[in-house]
Amino acid sequence: MLVNLLTWLDASPAHYWIVAWITFCGFAAIALLALACGREKAWWQHPVLFSLAMLIVLLAFRWPELLDNRQYPDPDESQFIAGASTMREDPIFWRSVDGTTHGPLTEWPLLIALGARGSLDFATARTVSILLVWLELISALLIFRHLYKKSVAGLLVLPLLATHAFTQAWSFVAYGSEHVPDALIAIGCCALFTAWRPNGTGAPDRSRLFATGVLLGAISFAKLQAVPIAAAGVAAGAWLVLTANSVNWNKRVRDLGALVGGAVTMSIMILGIVLATGIWSDFFSCYILDNLQYAAANRFPSDRSFTLIDGPRMLLELGDSVGGFNQFTLWMAGFGGCGLLLLPRFTPWQRRCAVVAAALLVAAALAAIAPGRPYLHYLQLIIFPTGLLGGLVAGAVLSDRGGSSMQRWSHLRRAVIVVAFLSCGLGPQIWWRICEPQPFIGRFTATRGDLVRSEVSQEILQHAHRGETLGIWGWMPVFWVETGLIQASRDGQTSRQIEAHPRRDYYRARFLQDLVRSRPPVFVDAVGPENFVYEDRSRDGHETFALLDDYIEQNYHLVRELNGTRIYVRNDRL
Repeated sequence: MLVNLLTWLDASPAHYWIVAWITFCGFAAIALLALACGREKAWWQHPVLFSLAMLIVLLAFRWPELLDNRQYPDPDESQFIAGASTMREDPIFWRSVDGTTHGPLTEWPLLIALGARGSLDFATARTVSILLVWLELISALLIFRHLYKKSVAGLLVLPLLATHAFTQAWSFVAYGSEHVPDALIAIGCCALFTAWRPNGTGAPDRSRLFATGVLLGAISFAKLQAVPIAAAGVAAGAWLVLTANSVNWNKRVRDLGALVGGAVTMSIMILGIVLATGIWSDFFSCYILDNLQYAAANRFPSDRSFTLIDGPRMLLELGDSVGGFNQFTLWMAGFGGCGLLLLPRFTPWQRRCAVVAAALLVAAALAAIAPGRPYLHYLQLIIFPTGLLGGLVAGAVLSDRGGSSMQRWSHLRRAVIVVAFLSCGLGPQIWWRICEPQPFIGRFTATRGDLVRSEVSQEILQHAHRGETLGIWGWMPVFWVETGLIQASRDGQTSRQIEAHPRRDYYRARFLQDLVRSRPPVFVDAVGPENFVYEDRSRDGHETFALLDDYIEQNYHLVRELNGTRIYVRNDRL
């Protein structure tokens, strides 16, 4: 029945748009009804109902991308899927998988999906990404419900829901290394803001402060690039604790200890595993030092495209390349910035919360531009802080009753605020979404959501079986996903073995050591025409690494070349 429904939706853009817009308008209607009626305990005000409605909206708009079961131009998603599949055999990160710029927490959600489903493909990974986005939206909803009236929360989360539902940029749709940090930031903010009473009075819930620290501290092991946001969150939490109304400094110190203790918990756990398994050298040199060099452009300086001074201009240019992004961030940040002019009218707690959101947004923008690379997926780090700031400011303005002389104008004033908020937060997005076609319509009819395998992958499966290892030289992790094979080396791509840099010999020796230990039945040289990044064999092929070339020549035979990819099979498999 589901297949028939999807086939009907996929048969015509009109079918798709009718259903998608009905779900979004339905959620908007519930949110506006809640605002108009104001009945806090009505059944349709329940957060579970709003949460399920948000998930339905996400799926209604994004199912064509979700079921387009193939790799998009960026191979990062394939690398995450391959890493998770490999970690099922050996769960110790940096021993079985080296994520280069990301840590083990990026693979953990995929590992859960792998355990539940038994296999991983692009559709499964994108389902996980939608669930992580959903957690982000639920966190925002709960923050707004806690700080303001429950009746206004659905309205405040609408712009954030729209930007996630409307997007069709493959950099945002594909499972990426930003999804886990975004979810951790959102859930951490939810734990932080709800640690106090809605008006910020009284002693905070120490367990929530500890949870805030754990969630924000975990970000460094998901994506180091997002650490500035986590640091801003922890610093903001410490500021809230130290400026609390409580005059008892002993309690404040204990509250601060809970927050900081939580922040170091994940580090203690991960470092304990690293030390116990004897992989400290790989962890410190490959994850810490190499990433510092990457951020400073000391490893591959040619990758840096702009300086920090050029960052604001590049943010605008990159945002303009992602349909709907600038329509959300610029208008919502502008609304939030204008709303901050009304800070004197906010309550002290509302002012503190707004300042925290503004600090997170600045830190997120810095994190996105700091590497100096024009990678569109970095922009995802900015979305939640932008929606949070706009929602907090709008909620604070809506909750301001004004003086006694303003009471009779309160309904008109609230209506003006709601119209202004929706005009900034939704108007530009809806206009963009209406004008842009949905390019993924028709894909489900062609593939029925099945994994699309290339000729190269089909040839590999002639010589290897699911669950065995596959060695790849180059940057084509898609072959691991399409074949169901796992990594023969811990590297999801071999740029560090190919590019000239001071530590290339170390990475080459490690790659060969991993290859000899795993003895994959098939080895693929993915350097050549039609492959990602590396196409010049004379400069980048495996022959440029003499020891590897000797090993392949002695133990493997070339069986076929397809689409610029050479496929070698181990001698005892011929």
